[in-house]
Amino acid sequence: MLNIDGDACVHARSATSRCTACVDACPRGAWTVDWREVAFQPDACDGCGVCVPACPAGVLELAQPPRLRPDGAGCACLVCERYADDGTLEADALRLPCVHGLSEARILQAHGRGLRRLELRTGDCGTCPRGGGQPLTQRLAALNRALQARGAAPVVLAGTEDAVRGVRPEDARRSFFRRFFERPGAALAEGAGGNAEGSDRRRDALERLARLGPGPGLWSVVLDPARCNGCGVCATLCPELALGWLEGGGQAALRFDAARCTGCQLCVEVCDRDALRPAAVDEAWPGGPQHFFQVKPCRRCHAPIRRGATASEDADLCPICAVATVGRSGRLVVD
Repeated sequence: MLNIDGDACVHARSATSRCTACVDACPRGAWTVDWREVAFQPDACDGCGVCVPACPAGVLELAQPPRLRPDGAGCACLVCERYADDGTLEADALRLPCVHGLSEARILQAHGRGLRRLELRTGDCGTCPRGGGQPLTQRLAALNRALQARGAAPVVLAGTEDAVRGVRPEDARRSFFRRFFERPGAALAEGAGGNAEGSDRRRDALERLARLGPGPGLWSVVLDPARCNGCGVCATLCPELALGWLEGGGQAALRFDAARCTGCQLCVEVCDRDALRPAAVDEAWPGGPQHFFQVKPCRRCHAPIRRGATASEDADLCPICAVATVGRSGRLVVD
């Protein structure tokens, strides 16, 4: 079954959220979302776990999470519970309700223990009713790009070694021993798996990537500066503080930190100008401040407003005054 942290849900953060990640992933209809609430029906859940990595806010976690432990050669085998054993399964193969329920955070935990090669034993996923979530193969490809950008060895799927360069079990062992002599304490902590078994939260995955060095995240957004009016709602509501403003000297810049973004898309949903959209990893927002604005007072209410380079010369009203109707002169009249 699932452990559920309802306070972390993006719907609890903002009533404007349209996130349906758990609903879209669940093959049994155990999750429902409407204008009033997000609801879970335990009797409908079969424990497949595909909703766990789909949730961007880390609301969900399996009550008994899988423990992926690679062998001495850096290999591990994942087996679907519907896979018929033909007598060739390794004794330490990990059988799961659905292999696609394995989160990026769990893979990175195993990567810290030396995982470099992953074998999948499944049936026909295309005809399986549990196929609503994002396939593990797609998520692993994005994770490998982030690992390789940091100079770390990727996790190769069995049979796809030619698609990822330079990944051999002996390389994994050499990498570990090299890091042991360079930073013995850090290497041993990584090999031990860090804080127990960790969690399935995307935040945990990003933190583990950060320990490997700077590089791209796993989720991102792209801003269209021609549409942005600098209202700042996206930064105010971002639950991970991935978006923020830098201001000073009559200038302002919108900052995006990909190392914090979990892909909840709340910023996309609250933007009434459609200035933000989800991004693929290869088009991720560059680090540091981007898209500079001039700061000046609103002509009507005198509140500070941010004007982009593409704003017209008469765009001197704040977003509220720009849509508000003024029906009084500002004078007090007593009859």
